[in-house]
Amino acid sequence: MPTHFLPEFESAVQRGDVHRAVSIQGKGISAKLSNSPLPDPVFHAMVRILAISAGISVPVLVVYGSDSDEFYAVMAKALSAQLLYGRCTAVAGADHGALDRAPGGLISQLSDFFTGAS
Repeated sequence: MPTHFLPEFESAVQRGDVHRAVSIQGKGISAKLSNSPLPDPVFHAMVRILAISAGISVPVLVVYGSDSDEFYAVMAKALSAQLLYGRCTAVAGADHGALDRAPGGLISQLSDFFTGAS
């Protein structure tokens, strides 16, 4: 895992600039995100989701594509770990766009989750 971004990340955290900190972290972890402008609107949405996740007390399945950039796996695992009944899993052979195309692997993961199968 890269660490070159940590000084700038820590500085943003100390200033209380959460959006900037999340953007820096994402760009530091992901080579694909390193060319996107700061702050990326996706990170604003992610911060809002993380901020409200503490109050969720029902089972939640957090999925990411196994072929997605590593950043998405890191974030999915971090988010599910913050949830009381969070579960995280990779959709085999899918990339970050799997939700739009709903491949069989995603449907299978969702079906298992909603029916209580492991």
